Amino acid sequence: VIIENGTQLYASCNTTEEDFEELSLCLGNVCCENTQKDGVVSCVARVSDFEMRAECKMKLNETHECSEGREITVYIENPKVMLSVRNGNATQSDYELQCDVFDVAPAQNISVTWYRNNKTFESFMNSTEEPEKTSYVLGVNISREEKFAEFRCEVQLKFEELKPQHPVISTTHHLSARYCGLTVTPAEVYVKYGDSASINCSTTIKDAAIMSWEFAVGETSGASPPHVTWMIEKLEDFTVEPFCFVTLDTNEQCKMKPNITLYKLPDSVVVSAVGNRPMKEGEEHQLQCHIYNVAPAKKLSVKWYKDDETVLTDDLQSSDVTPLPKCLNDSTVRLCNVSSIYTFTVKKSDNGSPFRCEAEFQFGPAGPLVPPSMASEPYTAVVHYKPTIKNCPSYYAGVENSFRLNDLPCETDGNPPPAIEWYYNGTLIDSFKLLTRAESGIYTATAHNSMGQVNIDVHITVEYAPRFSCQMLYEVEVKDMLKPLCKPEGLPLPTITWFKNGKEHFSQHWEKHESGNYSVKASNKHGTAEHTFYLDILYPPEFTQPDTTTGVVVDGNVSLVWEADGNPKPEIQCNDSLAENVRASTVGRQRIITVTRATSTNAGRYICVATNKVGKVTRATTLVLQENG
Repeated sequence: VIIENGTQLYASCNTTEEDFEELSLCLGNVCCENTQKDGVVSCVARVSDFEMRAECKMKLNETHECSEGREITVYIENPKVMLSVRNGNATQSDYELQCDVFDVAPAQNISVTWYRNNKTFESFMNSTEEPEKTSYVLGVNISREEKFAEFRCEVQLKFEELKPQHPVISTTHHLSARYCGLTVTPAEVYVKYGDSASINCSTTIKDAAIMSWEFAVGETSGASPPHVTWMIEKLEDFTVEPFCFVTLDTNEQCKMKPNITLYKLPDSVVVSAVGNRPMKEGEEHQLQCHIYNVAPAKKLSVKWYKDDETVLTDDLQSSDVTPLPKCLNDSTVRLCNVSSIYTFTVKKSDNGSPFRCEAEFQFGPAGPLVPPSMASEPYTAVVHYKPTIKNCPSYYAGVENSFRLNDLPCETDGNPPPAIEWYYNGTLIDSFKLLTRAESGIYTATAHNSMGQVNIDVHITVEYAPRFSCQMLYEVEVKDMLKPLCKPEGLPLPTITWFKNGKEHFSQHWEKHESGNYSVKASNKHGTAEHTFYLDILYPPEFTQPDTTTGVVVDGNVSLVWEADGNPKPEIQCNDSLAENVRASTVGRQRIITVTRATSTNAGRYICVATNKVGKVTRATTLVLQENG
């Protein structure tokens, strides 16, 4: 409950309990009782007590009662604000501003804002609950170049539950620069931890009575105007703030403070992985840059590099590291450890890439020309990713008894390094086994690791040199086309060359005189084979003479001869007469019919047929009986 002081507070309390003796509600010192016994009590009171509290009590019987209370925040809407100014001292500031707040409550909800030339330059919430803590002091300086400045303070009550109250504004004070002719050289100094430093202070004022440095560490040279130097051989105090001051003959003092930044590079910078898990392709991963013993951490920036290319610049204030180290939030400079996190989605191409981080001070244009920095050693990424198979041909020809699956130019890529296996018709094959011609076909290569598996098919042809499995004798018919009588095996298909008696043979058709010894040579890119055999050229029978007529005298003797050529040797059959004076015989390829003491019964037509497995032919001879002359 939040309510303004001096207003009326209305409140009620109710219960679902039906059996009770008394129900009451107290608002501070004002208490109200329920008289209707209906389970509701209401009360109204004027707010005048900053410790006011609301409490509802229910008496069940003589021995039991229960209660519930609420805190009440009482505030004064329009406090009074007064701004006063006094001169500062030589070692702190030119002026001290004091903002006094009167009639304010609650003090812990006061927000004080200081304005310089109508611009906010200091703001804070009061952190104390003490109501008497209502004065706020601020030291300010005005440079010679600035000449003058306007200052005011504003006070505002802020509650999370209420909209902000209108601010109460003090009067505005116009202040001029206090010029003592002081110059410090250099005015801004950046010193590496442990190094020496030296700053000269000089004045152009003639009536300077005393001029010196005020310091906690170091020493001075020169003790009178117009020059005095502060120096330190080894600066290791981050809080050092030496002031050069001058006291005039009028006892008026002014001072000047150089801006000294003492910085310390880290003892070490180290990159490590966040979490104890492998870096997997496609997953989010984090690397952490640990920076040990560095100051001032607020001025530090961390650059992340992959393969020497910047991938992230982290100012540490918006870092993914939680919680942020205190040294990044408070105003005290001290040595501390800080870290930066680089979050990225892992890619296959990250495998083997060096990642490093570099801690670099950002002091702005007034700082060292080359910003002080320290880099980590490279962190080499080990990325786990699915296998791939490359350079694996879709078709491949190997030579029988000299080709293994392991000879294929297939390469696998993956991490962890994948194992590769070969399958044929679903059966695992030994990749070091020599393949034969009977093992041509489609083989499947499988590469697998913990990230996955990939398959690829290869059509493999096993080639081999020519070979003959042929007979020693072949038969062909005359006039047949020249064609292989036995086909050689071989892959690629061999070319065939015919030879007869050692000479290449070019005939297109077989002729009957070409029987003899032949050889066939088969060749392909893997070798040559030769086979020798006898070729028997078959042709049908042919009689050596045409149909004829032969005469014979009565009682004369005559021989009728039929001769036939053919391959195989033809068999000659004639319609031999059964006469007693007729005799038939075969001599070689001739069939002879002999007629002795011919008579008229022997005259007539004698027909012979020559037959072999290729064909047959018929010839006739007519025997004519002649008168004796």
